[in-house]
Amino acid sequence: MNDIPALTLARILWQHSRLDLQLDSTVTSAYKEYKTVLGISLPLLAYYFSEVAIGLTDLYIVGQLGSVELAAVGLGKTIVFGWLVMGFCILSMVSVLSAEALAQDRPDDVTLIVVQGFWLAVLIVIPGIVIVLLTPWLLRQMNYEAAMLTEIEAYLTWVVWMLIPALWFAVVRNFLTVMKKASVFLVVSIAAVVVNYLLNQLLVFGRLGFPALGVVGAAVATVFVNLLSLAILVMYAWASERQYSLDFLRQLLVLRWQRLWELTRLGLPAGAMQLLESGFFIVISMLIGIYGAAWLAANNVVLAVIDVNFIIALAMGEALAVRIAYYKGSDDLHMVRRLAWFGYAVTAVVTLSIMLLLLLRPQWVVELFMNPEAEGYAQTLEYAVILAGIAALFLIFDGYQVLSTWMLRGLKDTVVPVMIGVGGYWLAGIGLGALLSFGLGIGPTGLWWGFAIGLTTAGALLVLRVIKKTRPA
Repeated sequence: MNDIPALTLARILWQHSRLDLQLDSTVTSAYKEYKTVLGISLPLLAYYFSEVAIGLTDLYIVGQLGSVELAAVGLGKTIVFGWLVMGFCILSMVSVLSAEALAQDRPDDVTLIVVQGFWLAVLIVIPGIVIVLLTPWLLRQMNYEAAMLTEIEAYLTWVVWMLIPALWFAVVRNFLTVMKKASVFLVVSIAAVVVNYLLNQLLVFGRLGFPALGVVGAAVATVFVNLLSLAILVMYAWASERQYSLDFLRQLLVLRWQRLWELTRLGLPAGAMQLLESGFFIVISMLIGIYGAAWLAANNVVLAVIDVNFIIALAMGEALAVRIAYYKGSDDLHMVRRLAWFGYAVTAVVTLSIMLLLLLRPQWVVELFMNPEAEGYAQTLEYAVILAGIAALFLIFDGYQVLSTWMLRGLKDTVVPVMIGVGGYWLAGIGLGALLSFGLGIGPTGLWWGFAIGLTTAGALLVLRVIKKTRPA
């Protein structure tokens, strides 16, 4: 009888020790997974930053010419990049479905999904080219300044051709991300930014005997850099994943309608969500251009900072989507929820730094893109300071809405986010912005207050959706 308490105590201690070991194992697994997410997201960030840095380089170069050129290239970049990111979102299903196939040991399906991704990219590009080339006609109906309209049309006519190499690059990138071979993105990114800067110097200003093409030179440089990036990544994929590459070549010309439809069916809501968001930015920019080149230039400068915040959330979100899809396929909702909170925490820290920059030193941002001696500098600086103050208020919600949307894609929840996007971006954002700006006569700042309301509304609702979908049963 005296032995019973001792045995009971030993049993309790054993159970507690097992529980402690399980908790330690869970914490260790979570930290390892956080490192995996960062390991995927940082190279992705390098790639996305290269795309944005190419745009920032273009803005910096043409900004030396004046506010009209800065306004034209900024709006052109916003339009083309909006369609491009929409395509990225549709094609993100390549990584989600490939990750599931890999987790379930179906390597043949990985190749099949990647091949169909290439065909889907072509289908995305065709309407994109038509829409971009028709944009100058629409701006003409909005009574844009003639000088600005001429520059916009010249830029869009050339830069639109970067869509196909950029989207094919995205397909290869998604494949390498699933294979956990994303480190090459950093090399490609650095090369792209350097080459783009050099080409801009040669083609925009006409150095070393090259013709001075102005904004057209910036567009030609962008197209060439995207072709070069695609070539480098394809060669790396061929060298590092030879068996998959050989299978890919054998199936390249084969359309699998069922798989193509699955990618399209799952990707279209995600693409629609991104189109709603990108369209939101594009419409705000097009409307503010009615007030003149200085306002549009200021809009483009502040949006450039917002783009940096956007791509950080985008890279983190894409990495989380892949890992969340993996753990969702493994039926581990506890890890899914930990990953979601990790993403929100990292994004909050980064966004706070950018908010402080906008609030404390907005003039630094303008000076990055414009020479103080350039035409229209003083007005652009004055307007940019106003818009930077508004932007700082909604920046955290901008990051969270991007992050949340991608995490929900990893959970294959793509329909409800579209409904949130319609309500937040367009009804609250564009609707109120147009009312404040044109209906109540507030002017350009009214558009940005609508901007702030729309992004805040969408961001908050999407976070609530993630919390609901990641709640363990």
